[in-house]
Amino acid sequence: MKKLGSFDWFIFASVIGILCFGLLIIRSIVPELFGYQLTYALLGLIFFFVFSFIDWRIYIKYSWSFYAFSIILLCLTILFGTISRGAARWIFIFQPAEIVKPFLIIFLSWFYDTFGINTRSTLYGIVIILVPTILIVIQPDLGSGIIIIAFSLGLLIASGIRIRFLLGAGLVFIASLPLFWKILHEYQQKRILTFLNPFSDPLHSGYNVIQSITAIGSGKFLGWGLGRGPQSHLRFLPENHTDFIFASLTEELGFIGALILLFLFGVLFWRILRIAKKSSQQAAFLIAIGVFCLIFSQFFINIGMNLGILPVTGITLPLVSYGGNSLISILVCLGLVESLSRFIKENEVKYIL
Repeated sequence: MKKLGSFDWFIFASVIGILCFGLLIIRSIVPELFGYQLTYALLGLIFFFVFSFIDWRIYIKYSWSFYAFSIILLCLTILFGTISRGAARWIFIFQPAEIVKPFLIIFLSWFYDTFGINTRSTLYGIVIILVPTILIVIQPDLGSGIIIIAFSLGLLIASGIRIRFLLGAGLVFIASLPLFWKILHEYQQKRILTFLNPFSDPLHSGYNVIQSITAIGSGKFLGWGLGRGPQSHLRFLPENHTDFIFASLTEELGFIGALILLFLFGVLFWRILRIAKKSSQQAAFLIAIGVFCLIFSQFFINIGMNLGILPVTGITLPLVSYGGNSLISILVCLGLVESLSRFIKENEVKYIL
């Protein structure tokens, strides 16, 4: 009972609310997958509670083991992974790119807490993060690679990296764009071109974005109602339960439904940042920031591509889109944050108010 009393119920309530939105929409548009998603959600909540009741400092002690395991797992995926849609992203029923995300957050938090931010540690950190990122991108899984870079960058900034270093890195990135463009697969290049002008190829590369925008617009204020969204149920909207589930949700529940979902995400982000702010130990602070950047980047990119303001990258909406590995990975990360919050309240770790 004492442990439950120190639980952050705002995080738990917002997570349950977001999960219910996802289950509701999946039940409406792909009822045959509802049972699987419900099972994943329940399994993910078990992981959430397990990780939340373990002292977060235990994870820090094994950070190097987590990183080594991540690299081995990603290498095995490339060598022996199951081919699906031209990509080797799976080992049996597991998607290692999702599994390694919380491991990398823990390792990078320990690394920057231990070595701080200087020229040497920054360069080592870049190499450390490039290894798993490259292994993921060549599967190919560009979406997961982008998310790893996003939360790694967030951890660098939170650790106190100098602005001039970021500006220099930005210039290097801009200069390398032509090379980056050449290594992209043809379908990835088309996605970027489609983002600039979706109507240049409305029946092929621009089709998804056009249908997504149409679905969102047709939902208007109150939506068509559950089970009545024409774009989703007539299969005009591709990937309506994964990449474009926000469009499906807005089509059926309208602006009001989307607004409630955004509010729940807002509560979740607020609580994570509040926990980070109250942390007196740098490693705990960085774990919270890393989880925030992970979830927020997926949230921002997914909704942005549904609205047609960002390129389509195959990034799902956290806790809402169908997919067991991603769902469990996010809930594990939130379990880590809940562990930080619980130990704040129990005064096991001292925090700055």
